[in-house]
Amino acid sequence: FVGTPTDNMRDMAAKGRNADVAGEKNPNSRLSAEDVAEIRRMRAAGHKRPVVARKFGMSVTMVSLITRGKAWRPTN
Repeated sequence: FVGTPTDNMRDMAAKGRNADVAGEKNPNSRLSAEDVAEIRRMRAAGHKRPVVARKFGMSVTMVSLITRGKAWRPTN
């Protein structure tokens, strides 16, 4: 049925279709939580971003985003 975006969001939630797909639960995720923890440990230990990026097959920008908590935010 036709509805506003708000109606559609409420309907989705009511039917349980608003799955949490963050982090490892996302089917497109290429990293595990352990990988992310290792990236953060390596950066904290002083490893350069390009070295970490090569090890995990990702961009230097993504390493930076993970390190700063902009991507793969810690869950509490």
